[in-house]
Amino acid sequence: MIKKHTLKKVTFITGSLKMGGPQRVMVLLSEKFVRDGIDVKFITTVTNEVEYDLNPKIQHIKILKTSNFRILKTLQKLIWFRQVLKKDDSDVIISFWYNVNMYLMVSSAFLNKRIILSERNDPRNEPKNAILRKIRNFLYQFADLIVFQTNDAKAYYSKKIQAKSVIIPNPIKEDLPQRYTGIRRKEIVNFCRLSPQKNLFMLIDAFYLFHKEYDDYVLTIYGRGELKDKLIKYIDKLGLQNSVFIKDFDLDIHNKIKDCAMFVSSSDFEGISNSMLEALAIGLPTICTDCPAGGAKMYIDSYKNGILVPVRDTNALYKAMKYIVENPEKADNMSKNAVLIKEVLMPNKIYSRWLETIQSLIRQTL
Repeated sequence: MIKKHTLKKVTFITGSLKMGGPQRVMVLLSEKFVRDGIDVKFITTVTNEVEYDLNPKIQHIKILKTSNFRILKTLQKLIWFRQVLKKDDSDVIISFWYNVNMYLMVSSAFLNKRIILSERNDPRNEPKNAILRKIRNFLYQFADLIVFQTNDAKAYYSKKIQAKSVIIPNPIKEDLPQRYTGIRRKEIVNFCRLSPQKNLFMLIDAFYLFHKEYDDYVLTIYGRGELKDKLIKYIDKLGLQNSVFIKDFDLDIHNKIKDCAMFVSSSDFEGISNSMLEALAIGLPTICTDCPAGGAKMYIDSYKNGILVPVRDTNALYKAMKYIVENPEKADNMSKNAVLIKEVLMPNKIYSRWLETIQSLIRQTL
């Protein structure tokens, strides 16, 4: 049990409480804070939809309806956000994701709030707009602390920002199924947002090559996103409609996939992929692109507990998939080694690091 806290109240800022990697981490941390008697508040700035079972002790401040006109909508949101922040009496305000971070820094100007920002993606690639990246880099200088997931993400920023930053990785869910030890199904899986960042067209292309030799395997991609229709059309174009499936996100995803042949991630960039970490934790033979901002290489020792392949290299991805199938003993050894990640990223360990970081900041800024 954590001893006496200097932290009494914490506010989380997020775009939404819909299913997603950053939201999952925030909700997990919030549950730990509530457990330890700390008051928790969520402020959502984009949508009020909630897809998590929040502890009833957690307060949720929902964004007001705004204009449909973009400029007016942004102005209304900033004014509303600033009014909410003025009334906030938390010891610390924590924000995840660059766009929410930017809104927070603008809205909280001169309010003397203690602010922690968390970078959840590759800062070189997100946002796409170079001007927005420069604005973000400028605004981040005024935060009290920045939490990064990887050294590579931290290294992107100025020395001034690096000097007031820490690295805290993602925790892994506590209720994941145990490693499957039987004969695995001939199914390859991924679960993610259906967005350009994930480069799912390359995954389908690699499977197309793989399927020519192993036509009894299927590929299933679980997720939601703007590319769903385009992906389905591409699958049909390649004649893979009976072998590649796009399915909706599933709350019981880990039990559904625990006995699959392998998990394959084809992303062009990530912060740290939660789906990759969870696949490793349940012992799925895992293949991942060695993408920026360096999250995959932090946790995959290639051919020891998974396989890393170069970004946007379809042939390398196909060969790695083939290696898993043709070397079942080595794949099983990778699976055994992969589950050790649970000890490193236990939720209580990651929560303790967050708590210690926040308490240290409070002591420094009293």
